Amino acid sequence: MGRLRADGDHVTATVTGTERYRVVLRTTGSLRATCDCPYGADGFFCKHCVAVALTLLNDPGREGALRKEAVDREAALNTWLGGLDRDGLLTLVRARMAQDEDFKEALTLRARTASGDTAAAVAAVRELADPSGFLRYGYIGYEDAAGYAARLVRAARAIGDLSESGRPDAAFASAREAISRVAEVYESADDSDGAIAEAAGLLVDAHLDACRAGSPDPDETAGWIAGHCLAEDRQWIEIDPLAYAGVLGDRGLETLRFLAEEAFQRHPSGWAEKYLRGRVNRKRAAVPRTRTGTRTGTGAGPGTGRAADTAPDTTIRTLIGGLIAAGDLDAAWTEAEKNGLPAPAAAPEHLLGLADASAASRPKEALRVYLAVIESRSQYTGDSAYREIAELLAKARDCHGTLGTLDTFAAYLAALRTTYRRRRNLLRALDQRGL
Repeated sequence: MGRLRADGDHVTATVTGTERYRVVLRTTGSLRATCDCPYGADGFFCKHCVAVALTLLNDPGREGALRKEAVDREAALNTWLGGLDRDGLLTLVRARMAQDEDFKEALTLRARTASGDTAAAVAAVRELADPSGFLRYGYIGYEDAAGYAARLVRAARAIGDLSESGRPDAAFASAREAISRVAEVYESADDSDGAIAEAAGLLVDAHLDACRAGSPDPDETAGWIAGHCLAEDRQWIEIDPLAYAGVLGDRGLETLRFLAEEAFQRHPSGWAEKYLRGRVNRKRAAVPRTRTGTRTGTGAGPGTGRAADTAPDTTIRTLIGGLIAAGDLDAAWTEAEKNGLPAPAAAPEHLLGLADASAASRPKEALRVYLAVIESRSQYTGDSAYREIAELLAKARDCHGTLGTLDTFAAYLAALRTTYRRRRNLLRALDQRGL
């Protein structure tokens, strides 16, 4: 094994096998690694990754020493660069451009943006977000994900340059287009290292910065946020609606609350609908009022004054929650049965809480709740939804274990995997839970 080197949150090393391979080990958060050997290129944690990881694990002080070396190197580099004059820096940049076409392209884009060529900058962002050059048989493989993510990072930087140069309208329009493009392709990408997801987060940040720099229409922006949060193919790109509070103002926030409530009334069991509604109404009543002061309806627009046909009945969920808190689980199950167990749409949080509290003593009833909620959550995409599905499946497996019916669970899980075999990130979440 060659010399280990720290760089940011990564440790790199060259490992000699059949050939010399480069290993990059991410040591912050969950342990992840990449290797350019044939097995590692397919996304597996190969023996070369294992060798580097064991080297660090067997020498607890090694990583700290490597990071100190990295800090010292960075300080020495900055000192040297600070001592160069303008001509010296230009010589360095031109030499790099001659050696690195991507670097030259990135600087060319920044120059166009700075010169006021908005059309060229927008076209460049569109090209950078286009995944067609990385698609093979309709899929972005593990070996191409980092390359596509790097282009998205450059797109986010270009959008930021547009904002900073006084063209925020073009910036947030370009950001939206790029976000939509990435969302369309993400389910067909092996993003095991999370590079595309991280780059998409930079696009979201660039969009928010552009909105703050400009004056987007609050109602139209609220509609875009709601549409993004509710769209099945976009939920993995997380957008916090409240981060846009300053952009939306009171008017836009009220529109967003209306749209969230309307979506929830149409589909009260939906994970995305519940998230959006809960997020924008954190300190408000369950059913907000429209700008005219009347309660929102189901299908009427803001300000129409149409009364809601139905409102969420909180009586049952409150009763079940109180019984759980009092430790009277039998009575809680009785109420749940009386009101149509599993019916997760009626009181999902309390029924899940009830299932969790009594899974060991009443596994059959708990299992019914878990399976019903899994069915509901499976309608949605996104890493957060996939993690929740995996957690619920693990709980369902435990219930089957208590009941002695693990064969039934295995058949159920196999059928679910077959049904959602194109959702590679869902399958990855299941793999991470050992499912």
